[in-house]
Amino acid sequence: MYGMKMPRLGTNDAVALAFPLPPLAEQHRIVAKVDELMTLCDQLEAVKTEREQSRDRLVAASLRQLQDSNGSTPRHQDAKKDKKSEQENLGTLALWRESVFLQNLPRLTTRPAHIKQLRQTILDLAVSGKLVEQDPNDEPSAELLKRIQAEKKRLVKEGKLRKDKSSPPIAEQDERYELSKGWCWVRLCDLSYLVTSGSRDWAKFYSNDGAIFLRMGNLSRGSYRLRLDNIQHVQPPQDGEGARTKLEVGDILISITGEVGLLGLIPSGFGEAYINQHTCLVRLSPLLNNRYLPELFRSPFAQDQFNEPQRGIKNSFRLTDVTEFIVPLPPLSEQHRNVAKVDELMALCDQLEAQLNTTETDSRRLLEAVLHEALAPVLEEAAR
Repeated sequence: MYGMKMPRLGTNDAVALAFPLPPLAEQHRIVAKVDELMTLCDQLEAVKTEREQSRDRLVAASLRQLQDSNGSTPRHQDAKKDKKSEQENLGTLALWRESVFLQNLPRLTTRPAHIKQLRQTILDLAVSGKLVEQDPNDEPSAELLKRIQAEKKRLVKEGKLRKDKSSPPIAEQDERYELSKGWCWVRLCDLSYLVTSGSRDWAKFYSNDGAIFLRMGNLSRGSYRLRLDNIQHVQPPQDGEGARTKLEVGDILISITGEVGLLGLIPSGFGEAYINQHTCLVRLSPLLNNRYLPELFRSPFAQDQFNEPQRGIKNSFRLTDVTEFIVPLPPLSEQHRNVAKVDELMALCDQLEAQLNTTETDSRRLLEAVLHEALAPVLEEAAR
């Protein structure tokens, strides 16, 4: 072929190509055998599709049952039962169902799509109070919120923080479900010390070395791990406008234009780094578990909020959309238990995914071996 924008094959090259031509009688036998084997392939494919659809339905039903196992009461639903005994019974049932489900997990998760569904279910359970048991001795999250607010007021008074702009109260219709005991609904601005976006005109400071400059391409969908295979560096001026977005350990990054909801989390030892105007920086109160909010942001609950405001030709998410983001806040102790359980179950998902990849590779090699063995006599005959 030749040509850069539209590679093409020249006519003279095409007519000069050589190809193996069998005798006419063998052409007929080849076509008949191809038809016979392709029909068999169609039958195998139909059986496989039917089996996968049945398994998909089974996985979906199992995940729904797992989500319903703790009996989270939908908002506005009348619930007059004894809450304490009901919660204890549901907690026991949840643990039993989780145990049964996890025992059968390898049989259910046979495709990467199943693992993805499982990950989303785990995160949904975590942010709705269904993943771990509640402890009545935990300090309610409302008390944690009071301590965060008191600390923020102190820092504002000392000139270390800006005073929050007033945000609307959380309306009853915004409460997506009935929270577990000890939880409360809050807005992100109540939990954060800083919410801002990067500045413009960074291109003139691009460099081959220096500070790391994170862009949307370094963020991830469904994960907060930074993608560092393509890093831009900058040499920012001293005390420039962009210095306000110098990143710190634990900062959460969210894309706010175009593909809204891509995530990143700054790990320890990351070094000096900055962001551009398409990315929002969220710096949380250190009184929180530093992983609960990142896990929340990659959950379907959060992604639904990211997808709600569709503004302009290029979808954008305003900083007020970020500060007014609705958060189901568990007690601090439960935040720690939630994160530990998420880590445990995500590690299991990683193992299942690795097993699927190994199985797929082994199946492909087995198929190649079977085909080679089946075709070997024909090839040997043709060679003679």
